[in-house]
Amino acid sequence: MIAQDERLRATNEILGGMKVIKLQAWEEKFAAFLQKMRDVECKWLYETQRKRNYATVIYWSMPTIVTSFVLATCILLDMELTYTLVFTVLATFRIIQDPIRSVPDVLSTLIQAKVSLQRLDAFLEEDELSDSIVKRDRSGQSEYAVIVDSAYLSWDPDALKPSLRDINIVIKRGQKVAVCGTIGSGKSTLLQALLGEIPKLSGKVNC
Repeated sequence: MIAQDERLRATNEILGGMKVIKLQAWEEKFAAFLQKMRDVECKWLYETQRKRNYATVIYWSMPTIVTSFVLATCILLDMELTYTLVFTVLATFRIIQDPIRSVPDVLSTLIQAKVSLQRLDAFLEEDELSDSIVKRDRSGQSEYAVIVDSAYLSWDPDALKPSLRDINIVIKRGQKVAVCGTIGSGKSTLLQALLGEIPKLSGKVNC
């Protein structure tokens, strides 16, 4: 499920930026990246299905094995195997057979519920972003639309290495500015910082 989530997240991000990917002719690179993540997911699926086959064989043969083991134990203990005893043992195992077969489904449901609750906990327990990250100019009288002075920004406030370091930007009102760079250079991080959606470690960000 973790591998599947990572692949779906990457797929959504790639689909969201498909226009840029097509423009830069990066299809093969991103296709190889997705295929690599898909291979990891398929590896887990293969292991799951393989072990499920083993479990299915043991699962369906277990009533016969348990019944045979009980009756063999009775013989070794020199217990008299009457019709009443044998039929009682078989009837008892027949009754508890269906509840036992539902145990794997119950365990699978519990695991899925646990993963879902962990995701909800991680989402609900995330730190709230402070309004002091970006200082807003409500008056509109300033000459500058954006001022970033020695800003250190990071997606994770506890990270030892910030995502962007020592950023200095001055943009006047009405000025057109383009943010260019390679993949992973921090373009989205910078724009998210200007929106106040990324923690500011130090420096000043005014918009």
